[in-house]
Amino acid sequence: MLEYLMDGWILKWHEPKLGWKEFAVPSSIRKRELHDGSTDPNLEPIYGRLLGLDFNLVTCDLYIGDAYFSLLMIGPNGGIAQTIVSSIEGISFKFINRLDIDNRTGVIYFTDSSTIFQRRYADFLSRSIDSSGRLLKYNLHTKNASIIYTSLMFPNGVALSKNYYFLLVAETT
Repeated sequence: MLEYLMDGWILKWHEPKLGWKEFAVPSSIRKRELHDGSTDPNLEPIYGRLLGLDFNLVTCDLYIGDAYFSLLMIGPNGGIAQTIVSSIEGISFKFINRLDIDNRTGVIYFTDSSTIFQRRYADFLSRSIDSSGRLLKYNLHTKNASIIYTSLMFPNGVALSKNYYFLLVAETT
């Protein structure tokens, strides 16, 4: 079992005797001494802010949607996350949110909640009329990222149906 903390750390459960142990971090700039449980949104660009986690059941890799560090991957042994993709068509991600993986095809579906606002401005974003959110996909085999849908208002959830026939996307506003 994995748990992610608001200050960027991912912990792994190692039975009752050992409890929770550090498994991974979203960035190599994340220093252990900064692991203070801080929830200050102004520190999120330094710590990272994990908003989506999903395992590739074929490779056992963990994929992460981090609001600041983009789409990341961590191998089965943990450690420092690797950036998979951080922009599409020359537009850098501002607010990567949830993700879901089609383990049959190796496609990761994920949302970029806004191309203008970062997560630390989520309260403002939820009250705005910003419709720059996007539904995106990344193919693990071809290493190609593409846009599926644009003009979404704060998309922050994505789920592939159990039978793989459809994809649901949640918008906050």
